[in-house]
Amino acid sequence: CQSAALDELFGNPSECAQRYQTAQVILHALSQLVSHSQDRALLIK
Repeated sequence: CQSAALDELFGNPSECAQRYQTAQVILHALSQLVSHSQDRALLIK
């Protein structure tokens, strides 16, 4: 997410979209793996 935000800030939209999509996939996968509901809630945010 940090890299995507920096790409967005510094005007590199082609990289930005791909990085956000990758981050979303990773966060979704993590939310499916965690066992504590509080951890899951933070990842889904």
